[in-house]
Amino acid sequence: MGLKLSLATRAGMTPVGIDVGDRNVRAAQLKRSGDKYAVARMGSLQLPDDLDAKQDPHAATRLIGAWLAQMGFRKRECVMGLSTPDVELHAMELPDSISPAQAKQAARWEVERLMSFEQGAATIDFWPIPESRQMTSSAIGVAASPTAFETLFPICERAKFRCTRLDATSCALARFGSLYRGPVSQTDVWGMLDLGARQTRLIICVAQVPILVRSFNKGGKKWTDQLAEALSISRKAAERHKRDHGIGTANQQRRKNDSEFAAGGPVAEMIYNVLRDELVGIVEELERSYKYVIRCFNDRPCGPLMLVGGAASMHNLSDLLTSKLGIEVIVPSVENAGSHCQFDFSQLRDQVREPLPEYAAAIGLAVDPGAQS
Repeated sequence: MGLKLSLATRAGMTPVGIDVGDRNVRAAQLKRSGDKYAVARMGSLQLPDDLDAKQDPHAATRLIGAWLAQMGFRKRECVMGLSTPDVELHAMELPDSISPAQAKQAARWEVERLMSFEQGAATIDFWPIPESRQMTSSAIGVAASPTAFETLFPICERAKFRCTRLDATSCALARFGSLYRGPVSQTDVWGMLDLGARQTRLIICVAQVPILVRSFNKGGKKWTDQLAEALSISRKAAERHKRDHGIGTANQQRRKNDSEFAAGGPVAEMIYNVLRDELVGIVEELERSYKYVIRCFNDRPCGPLMLVGGAASMHNLSDLLTSKLGIEVIVPSVENAGSHCQFDFSQLRDQVREPLPEYAAAIGLAVDPGAQS
């Protein structure tokens, strides 16, 4: 489950990366060729509003399994992603000068001491982190809940897929960002902000390795509920306004701190005012996390923040974060992928209508981790 980013050199179809979210399921399959990954096929399934996957897992399993079976993927193997609370990540310090077998056993002991899952029941792994004079931790340990398998494996069985690997979604997102950015991602401190339906996840990486992972209960669904209540409109209308108008400030009423990001219309201004506290909370978390990692790795330059997830494409959100944080904020897209990008999106242009950030986790899960770096 550790992050493994060395690219395989032989060609071939990858297993299907499957990202099961609260309201959506996304899947992607890639074709590997040298150091490039062509995104061959991907798709999404929106779960019905009246279907609660946690309350009725059998109905969700039937629906998702049937959809996957009809997608026409060319390989019947898959990789499933695990997110909080089904997976926990813990920074830890491992002894120096020990064998790989001893390191693995020491990591297991330390993760079992720190995790909230029942001892002996979780699946445990770890990965080393780059050396830092300011950080005592030398590895990140990961523990996967045993109940997660009970939820995900029936989906594979229903779709007649064979699950070849379970992976932490945070690792998959880091993998996507590393390959989208290309070789430059090996040198700096950079981040991924995954704006999901119920949860926002922040991953700060040094080179291509996740160093810090934070999850907080701020997400697209909460924003939609706040807008619906504040504007006295339906959730459906609130979601449409959020996507169509984004956030902004009126020219004549701009505050000094907001003057650097583009103004929107009156609806965008109302949305910004309603969500201001939520956005301030995210900015504060980003500032704390970036400052901590940069202080620990002060010999490396500060790189960009990449926005992914369902809310990543909100108009002006990236501009707002850029103005508040003073760093480059990137929203990945098929059209703007540069020559450095190690993904080939040419087969996708007429295949899907959703923005690329919504598929970041699924694509990252499909990437072959290769050998442990």
